[in-house]
Amino acid sequence: MQIDQPSGKPTEKIQDNLKVIQARMIKEQRQLQWRKLRSNRSLMIGVVILALLVLIALLAPILSPFDPYAMKVAERLKPPSALHPLGTDEFGRDLLTRVMYGARVSMTVGLAVSLLSSALGLVIGLYASYYKVLDHIFMRICDGLIAIPGILLAIALMRSEEHTSEL
Repeated sequence: MQIDQPSGKPTEKIQDNLKVIQARMIKEQRQLQWRKLRSNRSLMIGVVILALLVLIALLAPILSPFDPYAMKVAERLKPPSALHPLGTDEFGRDLLTRVMYGARVSMTVGLAVSLLSSALGLVIGLYASYYKVLDHIFMRICDGLIAIPGILLAIALMRSEEHTSEL
């Protein structure tokens, strides 16, 4: 937005002042939002736990001296000790190492599922907003799923799974 002087020419000084004021307002809003986030104790605890899990998963090759796939039959089913803090499994593999490497897989799967479901939800939402008939169909499907308690739906799905596996 340009502000004109009585002579009809834009004043650069006023425009510069407006930019400085806008920059300060944005900075103050960000600081206020950061203070609000930091004041939420549960959020901060969750962020710290998630950061630690990600760090452990990323640094698993450095943190663990054991190969997660190498089998040592002589050390099978050992109880927790200084060398193996969580013990060993039936193949003699260090359980702590396997948990750290397993965290990598779990986080990759979780991230992939969340990105895929977000993209799919976006596409479905866009189509449903454009085609109102499709919106009504999706709403009736959602209403039907909400009406059925989750445990009954899980039991029905598991029961149907048993019948298909017998074929």
